Amino acid sequence: MRVSCVLDTNVLVVAMAADHSSSIKPDATHVDDPVLRRQVLDWLIEFDKSTQAIVIDYNGLIWDEYRGKSRDTKLSEQDYCMQLILNKKRSMSGDVY
Repeated sequence: MRVSCVLDTNVLVVAMAADHSSSIKPDATHVDDPVLRRQVLDWLIEFDKSTQAIVIDYNGLIWDEYRGKSRDTKLSEQDYCMQLILNKKRSMSGDVY
């Protein structure tokens, strides 16, 4: 059975706060422990390598939330997590998501 998931924006922000190449700074998240932030990033990397699918709504509301149109923490297409999502979407062509 193929497992799909929706990634909460806070998960992505915490993961990117552990990624030194991201514009998201560690103090932008509610997770103070750098070890926990790194664990979230490591989980995201494993998710990226897996065959698990990501669920995105047809109206693009989840994508808009990821991009932070109404938040201070804006994820960009250059952030690893956004590249992951775009790649998962491409790999699912033909799947309903």
